[in-house]
Amino acid sequence: MEQMTIAAVDIGGTKLAAAVSEACGLPCRVLNDVHAHALGEARWGGGRKASSCLVVAVGTGIGGAIAHPTSLTSWFKAEVEK
Repeated sequence: MEQMTIAAVDIGGTKLAAAVSEACGLPCRVLNDVHAHALGEARWGGGRKASSCLVVAVGTGIGGAIAHPTSLTSWFKAEVEK
């Protein structure tokens, strides 16, 4: 099995959404993985018929978000200590 290495790039402070929007000529928003997951579930997934949708994600940390059809609320974020 081939292994792949992904180099971490420090993009802190970069106005990524503005740069992508300018380059593409389209509106752009940047979200973290759990927020994007919650919005996707609320719009196209298991929460699409509900008035709101709660997503809890467990990985290297624990995070959650509550998505409504027009808004997103960050619920919590906790990092797993090693």
